[in-house]
Amino acid sequence: MATKKKTETATKTRRRYNVTPEQIVEAWQTSHSVEEAVEKLGGEMNARALYSRVVTLRNKGVRLKSMNRAARYTPSYVDDLSELADSFVSNGN
Repeated sequence: MATKKKTETATKTRRRYNVTPEQIVEAWQTSHSVEEAVEKLGGEMNARALYSRVVTLRNKGVRLKSMNRAARYTPSYVDDLSELADSFVSNGN
């Protein structure tokens, strides 16, 4: 009978984020994209962790709006793009 070789399994340590559920709800509900919500939380969490927390809150019954993971054209991003476009026009290009 062959003996099984023991393999070491990597132990994952869960990172603790210093973000309250209230902060997550406010950032999520007032943002146009996951990335914008991450910014509103001061970069405390990455997008994947935030989305995971949102799913957990939804599963507990919190009614959070639906949002795609992909960045949308937020008003501030559109303003930045407009300024960039204007800079080329004013330079005579």
